[in-house]
Amino acid sequence: KYFHDWVVKWTARYVCDEFHRGIAEFAQALRVHKDARERILPDVLEQVQALPGHDSEQLLADALLRQGDFQKVLDDTEKFQRTPALLALRGEALIGLRKLDEAKKEFQVALDAQPNSADALTGMARLAAIGNDLEGARALADQAIAKDASNINALTFKGELLRAQEKPEEARAAFAEVLKLDPTNSSANLEQAYLDIVAGKLDAAQAAVNQAKKSAPRSLPT
Repeated sequence: KYFHDWVVKWTARYVCDEFHRGIAEFAQALRVHKDARERILPDVLEQVQALPGHDSEQLLADALLRQGDFQKVLDDTEKFQRTPALLALRGEALIGLRKLDEAKKEFQVALDAQPNSADALTGMARLAAIGNDLEGARALADQAIAKDASNINALTFKGELLRAQEKPEEARAAFAEVLKLDPTNSSANLEQAYLDIVAGKLDAAQAAVNQAKKSAPRSLPT
């Protein structure tokens, strides 16, 4: 069941042509940005890195992860400063490559540096679920959400986990929290549609699909 949820999640995020193409273009733009930065003198670059909002490395890793380019996430971030957020993204990429022990090390280093890292806790929860420790995964997901109630990654994972445990109403509540934060989140809307179809609520399912189309209007069937 966990594998089924994983397939649903990645299909919803990556099959959509427009979404995938947009992420690819974004990743390319960030690579150009990275190349330009490498031409800056080290002392100047250090000053720039000290400025607020310096998260281009994280954006690049996230874009590549959304593309499913797991190895490229690792390759392109090898020389980046290992912030907790970047470590968590590298851990997710390692899960995608099925290098679970290495993924756990990345998440643990992130948590050692920042115990409140919701992304790293979610990564640990994902590893627990892969190991069929669903209750442990649920506890870690709840801990991640307690640290950061607006973390879409943690909320989405919790919804997927609850659906795998055949707890549809609790899963629905988790996806509803995602949609409060991001009403056009296609993954959460499609998950809600699936739950509505299973419950025989076809009108509600159609409404959820229509909402998902707002973020990828030509990628979903009519």
